[in-house]
Amino acid sequence: PDLAVLAVARSLHDGLQPHRGNRAIVIARDLGDDDGYRTSIRLLHRLLPASWAVHSRAVGQDDGAFYQSIGVRPAGTGNDLLERSDAGVVVSVRLHGALQSLLAGVPAIHLSYERKGYGAYSDLGITDWLHEASSFDAGIVAAQARALIKDPSVYWGRINHRLTTLVEADSGLVDRVRRSFARSVTTSV
Repeated sequence: PDLAVLAVARSLHDGLQPHRGNRAIVIARDLGDDDGYRTSIRLLHRLLPASWAVHSRAVGQDDGAFYQSIGVRPAGTGNDLLERSDAGVVVSVRLHGALQSLLAGVPAIHLSYERKGYGAYSDLGITDWLHEASSFDAGIVAAQARALIKDPSVYWGRINHRLTTLVEADSGLVDRVRRSFARSVTTSV
């Protein structure tokens, strides 16, 4: 499994505290000249009442500038919006935003634009809430978001089912790294 997924699994295994709120949060980003994505993001904005979070303000990755270009008004940073008591679901194009949401106890639908999103969501057992960013159906994503706000138990159940396996994989990886490091120190002395 991906190292970030292992870190998330370890944190969730130590004390998953699902958060129950009624607000959707969207964390999007510019994916270049992908007109299908832009069209779907605009439609998602119309179908799902949500607070839009700025995750990055870096040159070339300025979420605020992207939101402005599609007629969306940002409501704050992802951290700020996740800390609010009404966060109920996150729809995130950024994998880091999705994983950050899980750590905050908020279920996340991921609109992936690269393969590591597929691997992470597969490892966590939640691929039903994973969609290709360039071709996602805004109606399906909006319906999933509303359903997760109402009842996220199936989502968290899938993750909980995978946690022990992921934590064991994490422990095994840490042990292998320690043994490998110990051998390299011993042979170099």
